[in-house]
Amino acid sequence: MTKVTRRGFIKRVVFGVIGIILLDSLWFEKYVIDWNYFDISENENKLKIIQISDLHIKEVRSFHKSIVKKINNVNPDIVFITGDSVDSTDKINELYTFLGLMN
Repeated sequence: MTKVTRRGFIKRVVFGVIGIILLDSLWFEKYVIDWNYFDISENENKLKIIQISDLHIKEVRSFHKSIVKKINNVNPDIVFITGDSVDSTDKINELYTFLGLMN
């Protein structure tokens, strides 16, 4: 068994934290859907609003189709798309394809 020095331990912790941050930003963020429901209305005329972000569409995949399916099931009045829809401008057509799947 090798003895771990303080410097070695700190290096492992720093590289571990960097690895977790990279894993979250490059992979995890793209495949996690967080749904929250808020009811702030005072009457029965409810306005359904959906806000989505961080789609990172390179091509429309089954993951994106599942998002559209859930959005279509909610049947919102307004959909806000607020950032990171595509990573580069040459993928705009894929975004249009994604939007075309919505009712």
